[in-house]
Amino acid sequence: MKEEVRYIKGVLGRRVEVEENKYGELEVRVRKEDVRQVMRVLRDHSEMEYKGWIDITGVDRGEKIEIVYMLLSVRKNRRIRVKSEVDNEDMEIDSVIDIYKGADWSEREVYDMFGVYFRNHGDMRRLLTDYGFKGNPLRKEYNEVIGMRYDEEKKGVRVE
Repeated sequence: MKEEVRYIKGVLGRRVEVEENKYGELEVRVRKEDVRQVMRVLRDHSEMEYKGWIDITGVDRGEKIEIVYMLLSVRKNRRIRVKSEVDNEDMEIDSVIDIYKGADWSEREVYDMFGVYFRNHGDMRRLLTDYGFKGNPLRKEYNEVIGMRYDEEKKGVRVE
């Protein structure tokens, strides 16, 4: 494991901080400006081959939202987490769907739940919340609750 940490630091340089977590998995911290480059290296470099997309999530840290990408190297049977942060003032980060196709819905979930906008995604629509929902549920931001349901007779959404 320590060899892999040294190797990743050697390839990616000062752009990243690499450590092993308590579960024996690698965690890479990276500035949001470098996420795309790091993800491409982790996927394409012959010694890493993190080609498998697992998921992405957000963690509300108060002043910042931590974005956590989870990848898999089938060749090495290893997982890695790539972490980056966005400020509450600038809630944007570059999309990685051209690198990992599986990121499409995952990025939309993070957008819907946390309000983080993924630049160059192409389809940043809400995915999990109801029609007209304002706010971001996992940041404890809610609008007043309005009852809505699909009306079969009207063939549309009805506000109650």
